[in-house]
Amino acid sequence: RPVGVCRLRSPCATGLGLASMVIVFFCNTYYIMILVWGLFYLVHSLTDSLPWATCGHPWNTEHCTELFNFEHCLNGSANASASTSSFNISCTDMANKRSPIIEFWENKVLRISGDISEPGDMNWQMILCLITTWVIVYFCIWKGVNGQGDRDVGTGWHSPAEPYSVPQFVGVEGFVTAILDLFPQPAAGSMRREITAALCCVVCCLIDLSMVTRGGMYVFQLFDNYSASGITLLWQAFWECVVIAWVYGEVGAGGTGHARGCGCPPRGPADAPLPAGADRFMDDVARMIGYRPLPFMKWCWAVVTPLVCVGIFMFHVVNYKPLTYNKTYVYPWWGDAIGWVLALSSMLCIPCTVLYKLLRCKGSLREVRAHGEGPPASGFTLLVPVPVSLLS
Repeated sequence: RPVGVCRLRSPCATGLGLASMVIVFFCNTYYIMILVWGLFYLVHSLTDSLPWATCGHPWNTEHCTELFNFEHCLNGSANASASTSSFNISCTDMANKRSPIIEFWENKVLRISGDISEPGDMNWQMILCLITTWVIVYFCIWKGVNGQGDRDVGTGWHSPAEPYSVPQFVGVEGFVTAILDLFPQPAAGSMRREITAALCCVVCCLIDLSMVTRGGMYVFQLFDNYSASGITLLWQAFWECVVIAWVYGEVGAGGTGHARGCGCPPRGPADAPLPAGADRFMDDVARMIGYRPLPFMKWCWAVVTPLVCVGIFMFHVVNYKPLTYNKTYVYPWWGDAIGWVLALSSMLCIPCTVLYKLLRCKGSLREVRAHGEGPPASGFTLLVPVPVSLLS
């Protein structure tokens, strides 16, 4: 639950939770295309011969070949045979040939255009696969994950699609749960979860329609490179470590420092060595797993990881290059601009939330920090995301 594990008095805590929700939403939106392509291949594999194994199909070009024999190319020619006929092919001609596998992917699955500004028409077969995949995802998560019963379906019941399908289910479930946490719990018997999950799936599916056009691969790559990877995740990881190591569980300058609602004992500022937040976090982890993590972990959260994130972040900024597809197509400036909008939509959640919280409160920054136990009007009874990777 990205917006609700332990309460904090830090204004950037809510921003972290909102940024996590935005990142998860983007992941849910574009990541499912891998499952859509997998379903498309599955349907087309239910034939006597695989359509991507041979040439001669409507989507193949004159450059398609099933023969790739470069053993004798040093002499300027290559000998190849097919069925009962033999022929000579020059190495130059062989270099211009294309595999039927590549042509099936580019000309049948993607039907890729020459530019992101040429979206073209939609592939109705891909639309059916997209809708089918989202319907499956919805009915897998609409009632929530019920533990053992949803997980154990027989010994050895796994498939090659599991590494891709399980993260999709978990991502949608996490986003729906975060949305539900933002609003009060209604009366028992409400269809709130089912309706929220349906709306989430419908919105994501509508956005995914842009990825089943001829320019869909360009849109997919924009999401993949900007919305939930690279600089975006470094920014998120840096602030998560800062909050966990230096702010976690702090409730006021004069009050007890502990993570309320997490079952950890009170720990005042006098007996909380720096980084105090990391010590309080380790106390909570110890109560959950039965032992304290190794001491060096807190210094990783407090110093090492933030410095590494800053270093990699600066490296990305200094060595930034415009996005390309297949090392040949360079995105136009407005394509990169769309990508940066996707990236900043999550990155700006943190500073904008901090600024909003500070502007709502009266007094100096020191006085604002002293309102950790104040009334809700102070705006600092906040929620912080705790990275699940730190608890596993």
